[in-house]
Amino acid sequence: MLRALPTRDTLAQAASLVGFRSTDRYKKRCQFLFRGVQIQGASILDVGCGTGAFAIWAGLHGARDVLGIEPETDGSTAGTLAQFRESLANLDLVGCVRAQQKYLSELGPTDGPFDVAILYQVINHLDETATLDLHKNPESVARFVTTLSHLRSLLNDGAHLIVADCARRNFWNDLGLVNPLMPTIEWEKHQPPRVWATVLEKCGFRLVRTSWSPMYPLGTITQSRIIHYFTISHFCMYLKAV
Repeated sequence: MLRALPTRDTLAQAASLVGFRSTDRYKKRCQFLFRGVQIQGASILDVGCGTGAFAIWAGLHGARDVLGIEPETDGSTAGTLAQFRESLANLDLVGCVRAQQKYLSELGPTDGPFDVAILYQVINHLDETATLDLHKNPESVARFVTTLSHLRSLLNDGAHLIVADCARRNFWNDLGLVNPLMPTIEWEKHQPPRVWATVLEKCGFRLVRTSWSPMYPLGTITQSRIIHYFTISHFCMYLKAV
């Protein structure tokens, strides 16, 4: 049976539970992230899901089954998985959204296959050491090919892969300064979309499009690579499993 679309009150509750400052901010972020991606009836994997913001959105919008995995190790915040599970109970999503403390490498054939996979600000954390020189070291490329080929094995042919992260280049960092909008980010542990696209193509994915993320509340006028170079350098890649 198809789940009815969530009410404004339900979205407000979800936004608050997952840590967004407003319902509109949560709605805009998720609508951008899932633009052109079929959620209704889909099986979805959210890797490094944190508090489950996107897994919960998918569950509320008709996903058949959602698995959010969060190992709660370096790069994550302690207690997020417990918060995620509490949110599922409060939103009556326990039946279709699952929260598990696992690494991507621990998933096997019986956990999938999935129609959509989400790597939101997590792809670099899959191997931070290899990320440092991924653009120039074949050994680092090989390490990521192994990891991301495993992800491909969990997906159906034609499945969507959504990858969102910050690029390596940023005006402030290039000047040796702290970015006032992103003061804690370690830019050297990130890579630009073209590098990720090259690696992912070796793993059975085809790049469909890359978009620079709209910055709330200004929206689409901020979706420029130049604007992002001077601000947050945040992109979203959409790929298909082939």
